[in-house]
Amino acid sequence: MKKYLSVFAKTFLFVSLGFALVAMAVVWGLNIQMPYLRLSIGAILVAGIFAGAILVFRKTTGIPLWNVIGGFLLVLPGILVIRQTLGILVFRFSFVLYAFAILCAAIYGVAVAVVYRKVRKESSTLNDLLKENHSEPQS
Repeated sequence: MKKYLSVFAKTFLFVSLGFALVAMAVVWGLNIQMPYLRLSIGAILVAGIFAGAILVFRKTTGIPLWNVIGGFLLVLPGILVIRQTLGILVFRFSFVLYAFAILCAAIYGVAVAVVYRKVRKESSTLNDLLKENHSEPQS
């Protein structure tokens, strides 16, 4: 639980900054005020969902591919919450939704690359240990 709260706090910081930037862009571009309570509750929900997804991505036990798929499935409700929180003001045009989907796909690709690199490093370390163990004479 302590680990989750630590990840949640960091995630909440970045999500809140992102929501604040989007709200400022809407105010400056469209001259429409976004409700603060709606943005705050949405940021808390999104940060909670993303924190859970990050913990699943970083999980060291289990099959790494399943961890990545599980983490990505946890990200999907976060996207729906973002859509409901920011509403039609941000996602008025379909290209914004497509750009957001491309951004999520890029984040997913980075997560897969990180997990792949981690697995390769662990497997090379284990292979080196096996070679060391076989090269030592048995007494």
